Amino acid sequence: MFGRMQVEGRIDQDPTISSQFTLWSQSGSKVIRGNMLVIPIGGSNLYVEPIYLQAQNGPIPELKRVVVSTGNRVVMEPTLEEALNRLFGVTVATGPAGTPSPAAAATTGQATAQQPAAQSAPGVTVTPDAAALIRSANDHFTRAQEALKAGDWARYGDEQRALQADLQRLAEITR
Repeated sequence: MFGRMQVEGRIDQDPTISSQFTLWSQSGSKVIRGNMLVIPIGGSNLYVEPIYLQAQNGPIPELKRVVVSTGNRVVMEPTLEEALNRLFGVTVATGPAGTPSPAAAATTGQATAQQPAAQSAPGVTVTPDAAALIRSANDHFTRAQEALKAGDWARYGDEQRALQADLQRLAEITR
């Protein structure tokens, strides 16, 4: 099992993430790596790290990306939901005229009776329950970040516990 510092090293070594950090740093902005959350799920850990960007003349950092890792894999996306989707092999695409494809419908919880689940990456089935848990986890993460900014530690702790519960449930139903 990877430790927090090993995952930090894997993030730093990822060519895509590293080049993005370098690009942002060169354009008059400062990359701020938030506190890494280590969420135990079963016998392993899920690592979540928010990435903020602060303009040189701007006092308030803005959440730009979320890095999620299982230790073996590291992904960075604009939201926790997208990062979890990518980490677990979910693809979201739209069909003609912007209508959700079966994968997008399952990811957004819009599956129909004819589409109970969507096939994404080979061997990965995304059910409406998994999609709902991913959205719920993203919502708890966003509310936790808002509470952190506001200094509301009680609400932050509540949201972290709810996020952990969602991620543990997601791990259980995606095994």
